[in-house]
Amino acid sequence: MMDRNELLGWIGVVLGIPGLLLLIAGKGSAAGAMGLLLILAFVWFYLRLNEPPFTIVEVSKVLTFRDVTGTDASMRRSQTTIANHLATEFWIRGISSDGQIENILIDGAAPDEDVLELGRHDLCKRFSHPLKPHTQFLLNVEHDLRNSFPGTREALLHRTDMPTKLIRLEVNFHSGRPLRS
Repeated sequence: MMDRNELLGWIGVVLGIPGLLLLIAGKGSAAGAMGLLLILAFVWFYLRLNEPPFTIVEVSKVLTFRDVTGTDASMRRSQTTIANHLATEFWIRGISSDGQIENILIDGAAPDEDVLELGRHDLCKRFSHPLKPHTQFLLNVEHDLRNSFPGTREALLHRTDMPTKLIRLEVNFHSGRPLRS
């Protein structure tokens, strides 16, 4: 079963092929040019409609341990993102930890919305005015982690659910708890 976007793409191809053939054959060059323009318009709309809402240019996450035991840490996330369509808000999904997550800030303020479900935070940043398509913006998220890394073997994960060009993960260990390979 074809979805709406695939159907529009096929309609553009079916309508454009006769026009393209007329253009190539040299008969009715105006009709051929119109057919070619129609194909190009459908392809452009098809690609535009299928763009994801956002593209992440770069994400940088810095985990800093503030004590030797790993029970007190902070996470700072800075990301540069492009709005591919008109945007009024941006969601950061899936922030979770084995311990507690506290003092969550987005750009220095409390999130506009924090949905906590099964220990996972989904955070919303609403923009003061809608972002136009292809607008690039910087977003900073920070929070404290309590009792999240008590073991000798731990993991730091990052999940992407939208196109992401670059991810940087940095871990700063407390001087009393050096890294062991």
